Amino acid sequence: MDFRQGALLWWIPWFLLGLSAAAGQDGGKLTGAVGGDITLPAAVETSGSLELRNKDIIVVFKGDSDVYDEDFRDRLQWNSQTGLFTIRELRISDTGMYTVKNTKEQNNSKFNLTVYNQVSKPQVRAAAPCWVECSVENGRDVSLSWYRGEERLNQTSSPDLSRSLSLVLVPDYNTSYSCVVENPVSRESVNMPDTCRTIGDPEQDGVEGRLWVSTVVAVSCSVFIIVVVLLVVYLKRKTPSHTQQGSDYSEEEDQCSEYFTVIYKKSEQIQDKLLKDTCACC
Repeated sequence: MDFRQGALLWWIPWFLLGLSAAAGQDGGKLTGAVGGDITLPAAVETSGSLELRNKDIIVVFKGDSDVYDEDFRDRLQWNSQTGLFTIRELRISDTGMYTVKNTKEQNNSKFNLTVYNQVSKPQVRAAAPCWVECSVENGRDVSLSWYRGEERLNQTSSPDLSRSLSLVLVPDYNTSYSCVVENPVSRESVNMPDTCRTIGDPEQDGVEGRLWVSTVVAVSCSVFIIVVVLLVVYLKRKTPSHTQQGSDYSEEEDQCSEYFTVIYKKSEQIQDKLLKDTCACC
């Protein structure tokens, strides 16, 4: 290897380094919440600028800064002591690629900032037999999940921001569940309502069902027995007695007939009520 070949090999790494500096270093991805603040982790000491989508929004020269973009006039600041840029009161429109240019160091740092809305609180509704549905307003990178303790059971998300997200769960009983909605900057959760644990509890429903059937059967049997006894008494009284006068028999027959009519109507009312209650229950 002669001198010229050695010199060429020695300059190649420095040439590539210079190209990398000119192209800019990838500072990574940043996230922020609407209304919050964010500081870009790349400094400009005395001279440089900050670009958004390849357009200057603030320029620093000899220790002084001037904001060029009216959208950032009262929200973008450069700290002369740290050399860092801070954006306040973030908006969705602030999302984009930022480039911090440091003239003194002759390097660039690029940051891809994404600004998110805060997620809204999910809504949970229960029905019987017990199933619960959790729903929430959709947004960028929003996901909706059901958790059993710390275990995630299922999850959903959608790129269609015009439609809300929803997840249905059929829970086990005596177990705690929570519905969680989150995005990269915020998180909200709601616990499953306690009423759901009794609405569709098979054991609870079985006990109540057996009690209801037992009550209906007992009352029906009682009414039937009363009707039969009264009918027997009525028939027995209706049979003529040789020792009684015709007038006495007629009076007793009328009283018994009236008494039986009242009791019979009462029994019909009780049976009608039982029938209506049974239909309503079913």
